[in-house]
Amino acid sequence: MSKIMNNIMGLSFQMNKNGMNKKTISNLVKNVSDVKFVKDAKEFDKLFSEIMLLDKNNFSVIRNHYIVNNLFPDKIKKMKGYPTIRFSGDVCIELRWRCQLFKYYSGEISEFIKLRKEYDKNILLSEYEHALNILEKVLEKYGVSFWYLESLCFVYKKLGKDIKSIYENEKPSLNKTILSYYGLKNRENMTCSEYEQVVNREIKNISAIASEDVRLKELIPYFNYRIMPLTFNIDEGNISYLLKTSASDTLIDQYLLCLNIFDCAMDKNKASSIYRVAKDNIKLLSGIKDEHLKALRFVFDDNKCVYSINKQMNIAKNYFINNKLLECRDIVIKILSEEPYNIQALNLLVEVDILLKKQASEYEGTVLGELIYSLMSVYPMAKNRDEYIDVLFKYLNCCSQSEWANFISKTVNYRCSLIGTKEEVAERRNASVQCLDIETVCNCLDEKEAIEYIKQLDESDNYISFREAIVCHKYDSAEHMCKLDVLNVFMKICCSKYSLEEKHEYIKSLREHGSTIELMMKNYYLSHIDMEKNLMEALEFATDTLIDNIFTSLFVPIQTIVEVIEKCEEEIWGNICIPILYYIRYRYYDRQTKSEVCAKTEDFLYFADINIPSQIDEHLSVLQEKRVIYFLRNVCTQDILSTALASQIDNSKDLLQERINICWLLCELDSVNKKEYENEIRNITQKKKIDSELRIIQENRINVNIEGIRSDLIDAYNGDFMRYKLYQDNSINDILKAIRDKQEKIILYENDSDRVLRKLINNIRDAFVSSNEYGLDGYLSLNIRHGAISDALRTPLSKHGLLAIYDSESNENILSSQLIRIIKKENDKEKLVEAIKGFTKKTNDIINDLKNKYIRIRKNDSYPEGIFDYNIDEWEYDIIRRKSDEYYEFDELLDDVFELLWNKTEKNLNSMKMLLHNSVADRYKLAFTELQEAIDNLEDKENILVLKSKILEASNDMSNTLNKIEFWFQRSTESKNTDFDLDFVFNLGLETIISMHNEVKFKPIELEHKGVNEKIEGKYLKLYSDIFYNLLDNIYKNAKRKNNCIEFEYLLEEQENRQHILLKNPYDCSGDMEEDERKILELKEILSSRKYLDRIGTEGGTGIPKICKLISVDLKKEMKIDFGFEKDQNYFFIELFIRR
Repeated sequence: MSKIMNNIMGLSFQMNKNGMNKKTISNLVKNVSDVKFVKDAKEFDKLFSEIMLLDKNNFSVIRNHYIVNNLFPDKIKKMKGYPTIRFSGDVCIELRWRCQLFKYYSGEISEFIKLRKEYDKNILLSEYEHALNILEKVLEKYGVSFWYLESLCFVYKKLGKDIKSIYENEKPSLNKTILSYYGLKNRENMTCSEYEQVVNREIKNISAIASEDVRLKELIPYFNYRIMPLTFNIDEGNISYLLKTSASDTLIDQYLLCLNIFDCAMDKNKASSIYRVAKDNIKLLSGIKDEHLKALRFVFDDNKCVYSINKQMNIAKNYFINNKLLECRDIVIKILSEEPYNIQALNLLVEVDILLKKQASEYEGTVLGELIYSLMSVYPMAKNRDEYIDVLFKYLNCCSQSEWANFISKTVNYRCSLIGTKEEVAERRNASVQCLDIETVCNCLDEKEAIEYIKQLDESDNYISFREAIVCHKYDSAEHMCKLDVLNVFMKICCSKYSLEEKHEYIKSLREHGSTIELMMKNYYLSHIDMEKNLMEALEFATDTLIDNIFTSLFVPIQTIVEVIEKCEEEIWGNICIPILYYIRYRYYDRQTKSEVCAKTEDFLYFADINIPSQIDEHLSVLQEKRVIYFLRNVCTQDILSTALASQIDNSKDLLQERINICWLLCELDSVNKKEYENEIRNITQKKKIDSELRIIQENRINVNIEGIRSDLIDAYNGDFMRYKLYQDNSINDILKAIRDKQEKIILYENDSDRVLRKLINNIRDAFVSSNEYGLDGYLSLNIRHGAISDALRTPLSKHGLLAIYDSESNENILSSQLIRIIKKENDKEKLVEAIKGFTKKTNDIINDLKNKYIRIRKNDSYPEGIFDYNIDEWEYDIIRRKSDEYYEFDELLDDVFELLWNKTEKNLNSMKMLLHNSVADRYKLAFTELQEAIDNLEDKENILVLKSKILEASNDMSNTLNKIEFWFQRSTESKNTDFDLDFVFNLGLETIISMHNEVKFKPIELEHKGVNEKIEGKYLKLYSDIFYNLLDNIYKNAKRKNNCIEFEYLLEEQENRQHILLKNPYDCSGDMEEDERKILELKEILSSRKYLDRIGTEGGTGIPKICKLISVDLKKEMKIDFGFEKDQNYFFIELFIRR
């Protein structure tokens, strides 16, 4: 017996005889810890076994207290409840200890793996009661674990049970906090991306606190791993922390963590420490019956010939490559019925069904069915991919410790990466070790190792031969073994004997397939092209791929191509693909590169000799149409063109007209989306008309784009809101300052949830007032401070020559020569100049004070004299705080804070009006008075009267100007549009329809001019414009034309507190009108029964129902409508009476 073991036995005997004391326990723990450091593997193995057998000799205290007691806790509160032996700090030593532990409990772990498969099968087939029964067996045999608890939360959710009941009575602890996250991710309204935001925000906050707390810093990786394992990246920097914190975990949780560590190690360089540690210790686990572990052992083991591979899927795969898809499908369905967690079978079924254009119905109504349905869109990157990726990852996230979730996640990840990159290789390897089969051999081993192993396999297996040919780069041979067309084309793409042009043509020939294999071959093509030598081919292929499917941007190397472009000379800049590629990078990946998109758009137009984008149709013979459509539709927006066309178009009106012209061209080129472009033309036309009107009525300059801010806030802070709700649940109030006390128990100090709420409110407030795009300060700057108020207040003075204007050349303030000529005496002229300069300084001071002091946002310590006070006091915080329990969605908090901010805004606007009316007006009065007094002191009394008259006129004009400026300071929202009349909105609709259909001339004839002057509230402008648009669109579609001209009559009038609208257009009533009249009668019946609302969403014949809906539902006004034919006059009429 060794010295260490003698010491352990002696101390154990002493403790059994004399009872426990600190010194004896300390010495025992030290000696057991010393076992960890024994270098000789055989000696270590012997000592570990002897320690684990101590209970048979009544020396079990050390074994139970420091090694075993945490492994099988029967309650949540006992998890991590016992101290562990000293952590060595050496990953190799710690992994060896863990693997010895797993070896000792190999029977228990093997039985758990079997039960886990049964559980997964029942979950995937939606047999939740059976799944719950299996979890009860796991609890009975192995106690509580995080795997068990995550699984229990998911089953509870599916059975409609209360997840909180699992942990709500537990005392605050790290375990309870982790469980609260399990509850959070199972919430119905919590998507995986939202959950990830919450986790990332929480980890960021904890990390900020942990910068000065080493023990908390060690806890962060473990906490992150436990609540978000699928995205947590295990690396050499955090493995030590994970092993240290998990030392007190259950046996099951420690085993699953170590599997993940082995997965990670497999991707590392063979010379790296983590690879060597895994290689040295995983071989100890040969007694555990786990297919995943077996595959990993195979990868690390040098003696691979002793392993046999699983050939269960090979028959199906043989059918697949031989284009016997139905036979392949039958086998896969049978496998999934028994092993629904078999991800290779699942993936093959998805691929087969995509090729067959078939939707699997065998598992409808089950989790497996939903996974299949989602993957049918996710793998081929279909248009609805985003929708189904959320559905898919909701399941994966809620079942993140299930093996099938991990392998699906890895498969999705590697298919979204550029082939051959470090990330793609690692994810593909990790997706290939669910069991040891031919895919493990081909994807996880070096080429040489794979070939050597395959040679010893059964040569009669066609699929193995096919995979061997691919590994050996014998793509011609692989093609001969394969009868599936799309796969044969893939072999051609891989084969070096074909040129880039030939490969491109092969890919184009498969354009309609839409299979995942097609995506893989595009991916392969891009990954193997030499960008430096074949830039134009790479650029154009990448651009076309992105235009066809924007989701391919997940693997298209956009940044790499951009970097090569930046090195090139100007001659390539006339290629339309360049601005498209730069736009896609800007739109989807880097919002800081807008200026580069503008520059590349300008360069393309210049080098392609195109003056403006709407004239690109003259160059269609040398440009591919789909590229032109994408360029015009997405790149040539007002936002981009305002900079790209700055040298050609210098005003917004012309810019809007250019966009209209572009939309007209798109209507011709892309008729499938004609309606979308017509709607944009309509919206731009309305905007032009409204902007024109608003330029006449210079008021209502105060605005906040609430919807724009709301969208940004939800993106930025919805995670914080969810985190706040967690704090409110009292299940997470304590995580942020987790540390260990001297007894190694987790202690958690309360965190004030009010801090999170206060920060949320302040962030909303800051966005409301300071958002560059949407906030109040932007509108104050753009509409008032930036020139507008200066110009407005100087105009009455410059108009009358009372302003000294600074001249940069002479560095002096120059007066109006006309004003100076009024005074004849030179001495008086000098006095006048000084008086006007002094007056100018005083009035400039007023303007500067308004711009720099008063028309400013006051919050915290900024701009203490700012009128727009947005400091939120405790009373206001408390109002929101008291209501916060009722909030279920972030939108509800936003609404209440916005309401608070609008109330403050109204008070601020009133304060601003009072400032203008009193203080500012008084300062101007004083300045005018002092100027008047200076003029009175001039000697030229004869001409003073002219000056005094100008001063009086300017003073009166200034008073009127201040009154107008007061009107600037009122809230401008959709409800604050300028009031309008029927004439205005009729002309708005007419201009819109003319812009949309400029191929036709419209000639409106007013039946009788009634002069409708009754104003309609501005908030109804959009609705009325939609009414008239539909009325006139009905005329465009149905009126009889003469020489391509539509002549129609109209009448607009007010009568007895109601609006009267009548339109009549030519209609050929000479033929058989029976069908036309039947449709009219049917439509009238629908309108009278109010079933017309059902017609709104359908295509065709919906104009009149839309009009009725706009009036009765949206405007909420009573109406009377009549329409029909005047056969004797060959007219169709429609007449509306709308109650005011």
